[in-house]
Amino acid sequence: MRNIVQDQKDYTIDTIADLLSVCVDETSSTNVTNIYWYTNHHILQKVTKYCQINQYKEILEIGPGTTPFPLAKKFIGKDERVANYREVDINKEVLPETYDFVYARHVLEDIHNPEFAMREIILKSKSGFIETPSPLIEIMRNIDAERNSNVNELRGYAHHRYIVWSNMATNTIYFLPKLPLIEKLEIPDILLKKCCSIANDYPVYWNNYFLWDKKRGEPTIVFYGNREYPFDIIKDYGTLITKALQESFENTNCFVSTF
Repeated sequence: MRNIVQDQKDYTIDTIADLLSVCVDETSSTNVTNIYWYTNHHILQKVTKYCQINQYKEILEIGPGTTPFPLAKKFIGKDERVANYREVDINKEVLPETYDFVYARHVLEDIHNPEFAMREIILKSKSGFIETPSPLIEIMRNIDAERNSNVNELRGYAHHRYIVWSNMATNTIYFLPKLPLIEKLEIPDILLKKCCSIANDYPVYWNNYFLWDKKRGEPTIVFYGNREYPFDIIKDYGTLITKALQESFENTNCFVSTF
């Protein structure tokens, strides 16, 4: 594996081959020792700087939870913990206004109709940032925050409906249904140990980052399983998971080196 510095300024796991070259020994665990679903301050700084450089003023956050994006002036969601948010069901309700920038972190993988939400976001804003858990995390066990529950035996986050990743080089974001079949994928124990080593040591790879701007062209949205992008569940699902891992690594490197 190429050198990866600990300050998170340079990450260069470019390919699945790089992942396979991570060194582990017989005592390595498949348990993840850190949970990085909270905001990564290095990533937050990059997105904040991007908004400031572009002088974005009208910034909407979808689903702020307990840690709202500092530059956001407006918030929507359901049962949020910030003051003055507007309740909007993004599965089916249009965004109330137009915006310079829409920020959505750990939201779109949870909802049942992200296709509607994503198309509405792009329609109503000039630019935006989508952060979701990476495919790397969604194939591993002992991830969910409910550490004392049997839910830890499931892969990734038990409540997620979609695996999401992106390719910023082609300005594309992908949504793959997180099907029960993911529990049956045969992933060698040594590969899971390698994934665990990366997840524990280099937390930027816990998430996938998609920063888009219409000045660079309107993003392409791929929803596997709809009429435009059908797939064979039995034959294609494992291949799509591999594609997701590959492109998510490449995409993270693109994001941290470009912005």
